[in-house]
Amino acid sequence: MIESIAQARKGLDLLAHLPKEPERWRQELDLQKVLGAALLASRGNAAPETGQAYTRARELCEQLGDTAALIPVLGALSTYHQTAGEYAAMRRISEDLLRIGNQQNNTVGSLVGNRSMGLCLYHVGEFVAARSCLERVLDLYTPAAHDALVTVTSFDVRTGALSYLSMIFVIEGQPEQAAPFSQQALTVSKGLRNPHNRVFCLNYAAVSKLLMRDEPAADEPLDELLALATEHRFPVWQGTANIMRGYVLVGRGETRAGLALAQKGWADFTATGSKYHGTYYLGLLAQACERADQPDEALDLVDRALEAAGKNGERWFEAELRRVQGEWLVARRQKEGKRPEACFHRAIDLARSKNAKMFELRASVSLARLWRDQGNVQQTRELLAPVYGWFTEGFDTLDLKQARTLLDELAS
Repeated sequence: MIESIAQARKGLDLLAHLPKEPERWRQELDLQKVLGAALLASRGNAAPETGQAYTRARELCEQLGDTAALIPVLGALSTYHQTAGEYAAMRRISEDLLRIGNQQNNTVGSLVGNRSMGLCLYHVGEFVAARSCLERVLDLYTPAAHDALVTVTSFDVRTGALSYLSMIFVIEGQPEQAAPFSQQALTVSKGLRNPHNRVFCLNYAAVSKLLMRDEPAADEPLDELLALATEHRFPVWQGTANIMRGYVLVGRGETRAGLALAQKGWADFTATGSKYHGTYYLGLLAQACERADQPDEALDLVDRALEAAGKNGERWFEAELRRVQGEWLVARRQKEGKRPEACFHRAIDLARSKNAKMFELRASVSLARLWRDQGNVQQTRELLAPVYGWFTEGFDTLDLKQARTLLDELAS
């Protein structure tokens, strides 16, 4: 990727001496697409130069009237805005792509548009609509026709949809259905032989396992993710890998090393300008601090994550942030102006509004424990039993085991 950037820029320098005519624009477009994909991988999705390359590529597509070339360029621009946490701009580009697909009966436009819109909707917490868009991607995708899109965007459309669907199924309370999507993304990405797309899939395979609270299962994807991200110098993914690895290590008792690694990962991640999933990664760092017996730091980090969610609209992890905030207020007594019960109620309301059944269950367990300790046994059972009763799978997961244990305790 580093060499690719150097060669593309040499080509662009040479083009500056040629006449300003369509043939030169065509050659510049090819070079800007290569440059954008290489910058996206090596400098980061949100790096200013990445946005500049794809913005120029869009201008050239419009000058040439080349809709076919414009579609993957818009997909890459969508990724740029996504990574910068600019979800309103991302939604506008997604709408442009879908419009091209619908008005021109263009399958690629519909494919890239649904992928872009699905990811956008996921980040703002509209899981049901996001799932519909991403399932549409899988319906439209034909490997022979669409595998080549990865060379323009550094992301494969199909594996992106599979990775995000895995996370959605966990959040919506169907963890057994989540695993095949993640596994398929890893299988397909291995066959594509694109290192940047591979680390993308590994990253979200690890996130999916952590959302399921299965920390040991995150080891394998994290090992490969960190090795590839280091080998190819992908700074965004080195950062996210170290945040997750540090969080896991702190949970295993390797407190000092784990916390230092998570803090380094966060610093490296933010240095790239990346903000997407920032509320999640900051939440992991906060939980690492709490596990390391740094409660004040943990609460401050959660406050920062919630503030970021309010500013950029990234609300997919907000219910969990409210829940852990309440848990820590219970454990450390109340922080002035905040009540743990209000945090749990807010978490439950947010989860219900987003069809996030797993987050709703966790927040309900947290509130149920608080009420149980206050002696409100009947109220506790009335809260928890219906939520637990909704589930039809995942009974070997930590969340459902804890809920079942609490219900059994209340019954006795």
